[in-house]
Formats: sequence, C-alpha cells, structure tokens
Amino acid sequence: MSMTTPRIVSDDIRAFCQSLVAGSTALFVDFVQVDGAVPDECFDNVDLLVTNQGGRPLLGWTIWEWEGALLEAEFHAVWEDDDGNLVDPTPKADGEQRILFLPDRSASDHGGVTPSRHYPLQEWDEVTEYIAACNDISGVQMRFYPNIPADEWIPVIQRRERCADALNRRTSEEATRQASQQELMTGVALSEDDAQRRSESNPVDIEARTAHARYLASNGDFNAAFQVLLESARQSQQVANDLGDTFRLLFTICDDPTLVNETRREWSRWLY
Repeated sequence: MSMTTPRIVSDDIRAFCQSLVAGSTALFVDFVQVDGAVPDECFDNVDLLVTNQGGRPLLGWTIWEWEGALLEAEFHAVWEDDDGNLVDPTPKADGEQRILFLPDRSASDHGGVTPSRHYPLQEWDEVTEYIAACNDISGVQMRFYPNIPADEWIPVIQRRERCADALNRRTSEEATRQASQQELMTGVALSEDDAQRRSESNPVDIEARTAHARYLASNGDFNAAFQVLLESARQSQQVANDLGDTFRLLFTICDDPTLVNETRREWSRWLY
C-alpha cells in the first residue's frame, strides 16, 4: 500500500481540506494525455496547454490517501478552460487516471518549493515517523532547491523508504486483524447466553466453548476468552487440537503480545 487517489471524499478528507483552504471543495479531475507533458512538472505541463489552447492554470492541492493511515496534500496545478472545466495534464508514475484536487484560487507559484501537508488517520508511531521523514525531505528541498547535494538528499530519501516499509507492515497487520475480527462471530450458531451456559457445564463441549470464547473476545475480554479455551485444552490432546482454529484466530486479533505469547506456550503444552 502507498499513496493513491482516494476512492471517496470522506469526512476526514473534508476536514483536512478545510484546514488547507477554508471554503473550498475537493473534486475529482481526470488526467488527459498531452504531447510534451512529463511527470512531476505540473506547472510546465499546464503552461504548455495554456500556450496551445488558452485557458489558465488553477493552483491547489492534490489529495492523496494512504488508506487507513494518513492523508497527504501535494501542491499542484491543473488546467482550467474558458468554461471552467478542469484537466490534469501531468502523468503519474503509477498510472493514476484521476486525482482528487482541492482548488486554492488565492495561491501563487513563487517558483520555489511548497511543502506537502499531512493529516494522520491513526495515532501510530509508524504514521508519526513517516510524516516526520516527509517533513525532513521538504526541509532539505527548501534549503537547497534547485541544486540539492546528494549527501543531503540520499539519507532523507532512504529514511522515508524505511518508514514507508514499516508503515506498510503496520497497515498489513491491521488489515489482517480487521479481517479476523469480522470472522470472529462467523458461523457461531449459539446465542451468547446458551454458549455461556453450556460452556460452564461441560468443558469439552467444543461448540459451546469456542462460541463462549468468541463472545468474550468480541467484548474485548481476551484474557477470559483464552482461559475458557485453555481450560478445555487441558482436558485432552484431541480437545486442544480441536480448539486450534479458535486459538489462532484470537491470537491474530488480540493486541496484547504478552498475553498471546503466554497463552500460546500454555496451549502448546497440551498439543503434544
């Protein structure tokens, strides 16, 4: 996962946009191939269209999304024709065919570097560190533009790449966790009361014990959920094996690594 055009204009995106340009509204703008246009040169690309077809440049911000992690606003220019229609003539390295663009009619191109802005969607260390790495890049660009020394540029780019890798791992882990949470109650046929009643009366009632544990986990009580499963696992190796799918599912969802590791060790004692 990395930065891409948002699929929808979410409430977070609206809030971010208002913090950037109060009263302006983001809209999707299609990319149109223009002869001579090149990536990363939006101002020159728009000037090329103005020269050939008239119209005018419109400055603003491209809104990018790292889904589930953060938003980024990149200073950008699109072309506006005499009827007010907008076109983005700048090719994207990843082949994006449209952008989410926030017009800023008060902005001007001063010929230097305008730092990107960021809006965290999570309070993760990985998000904070990634944004800090991006800000370091902007700092180097603003200090040395247009001739940035390699010994200044390479370290900040490498740091951002490391932070991006860490953030990719975190978002992947969270996606797996969310999928597991959705799976948690799938296939549970017993009501919560029936599951608890049967579970408490019979420690080897696999259906009831797994349902009871899943209900407890869904309410956030992973410690109690694991205790229900471990009590059953101690009955026999076969029962410990039969509970394997539920153990593994809860290991994926639980965000307490100490509890997960302790439970995993205890469960393993009864498997062999």
